[in-house]
Amino acid sequence: MDDDFKIIQKLVGDVSPDQLRYIDCFVGEDMAFFMPQGGACFYALTPLHSHPGYMFVYNFDDRTGIRLNETTITAIPGKLLALSPGIMHNELPSEMPPRYIAVLIDRDFFESQLAEYQPDREIIFNAEFYDVPKKFLTLLKEFMIEATTNSPGRDAILRAMSVEISHQIIRSALELSPATKPNDFRLEIGRVTEYIHANLGQKLKIEDMASIACMSPSHFSHVFKEETGATPIEYLNQVRFKRAKRLLLASDKTLTEIALECGFCSSAYFSDRFSKEFKMTPSNYKKSMISKNNNKISKE
Repeated sequence: MDDDFKIIQKLVGDVSPDQLRYIDCFVGEDMAFFMPQGGACFYALTPLHSHPGYMFVYNFDDRTGIRLNETTITAIPGKLLALSPGIMHNELPSEMPPRYIAVLIDRDFFESQLAEYQPDREIIFNAEFYDVPKKFLTLLKEFMIEATTNSPGRDAILRAMSVEISHQIIRSALELSPATKPNDFRLEIGRVTEYIHANLGQKLKIEDMASIACMSPSHFSHVFKEETGATPIEYLNQVRFKRAKRLLLASDKTLTEIALECGFCSSAYFSDRFSKEFKMTPSNYKKSMISKNNNKISKE
């Protein structure tokens, strides 16, 4: 028996490989995911069984039914079904293959994470449903991707992700507020400003910038101005003119080359915009700055 299946049995119970023949398994040291592919988990259909580990099931639809003693529970899409170790249950057969990700977590590992919250009572999950943060499914996908690699550091990354996923579950169950402010968009706007600087010579649209920030154009424009003090177009023009000034003074490029490199469609358009912005032509600006520098040097 390989090491992964030993972990699976430690979390799930006395399951056989044949019972998991329609299940994709993603295994870490303290946590494993189980995702049906074309059929049910035959161990899950075993009447009134329980697991040594904690089980949390993220449901994609309402096809899955769970029997809990004499009660039948129907899955709620987008919610997390929670069961503590030892809770007797079984999945009910359905005409269509179930669609969910079952997360099984080692009991000692999960309870060590839970202890950090110092709950004033023993927490027993008995088939309750919980909301999860928007990034929860992304975390599950990242875990599954990492679990399928043999890259150096794989086990350390999976353990770190197991800690984060466990804490997201605990915070959802305890109804704690998110750890980050929902209105802090510095990273998103930072990605956009990097994109602007790297693609200054291209035609940049508000829609493209908003897409990079994963926001609607109107929301992006509002957030961008709050973070930078300028609208996206104002910021774009500021960056273009700053680079144009540097190129005028520190290169032998032609006016056309500078215009295109800074995102202006022609030298004529660049000259017109520059003149309106600084009340002088690009050529006069270059002459003026060279004259100032020469006067400064002669005085020294």
